[in-house]
Amino acid sequence: MTRPMELHIQEIVLHGFPRMDYHQVREALQQQLTMLLTQKGLGSSFCGGDRLPYLEGGQFFVPANAGVGDMANRMAGTIYDSLSQSQNHTGGKRS
Repeated sequence: MTRPMELHIQEIVLHGFPRMDYHQVREALQQQLTMLLTQKGLGSSFCGGDRLPYLEGGQFFVPANAGVGDMANRMAGTIYDSLSQSQNHTGGKRS
């Protein structure tokens, strides 16, 4: 059975990118993360209702001419990988 999940990202810091439309980046990232979480899930240890107060999202690299869609794909993949690794390293136990 699939359980609902809420993911709140307080802040994303991007260095070295040209000025972009924040709303367009946010929407594209939300779509990509939703797709990854729907298709791959995160495992049962994230279903306990606990919170992960902080997650180091990691780094990603994109070509200089990359558009918002490519950037969102890479950001979502990096965040998803960080969530998966966090689950594996903490055994699902968070504060």
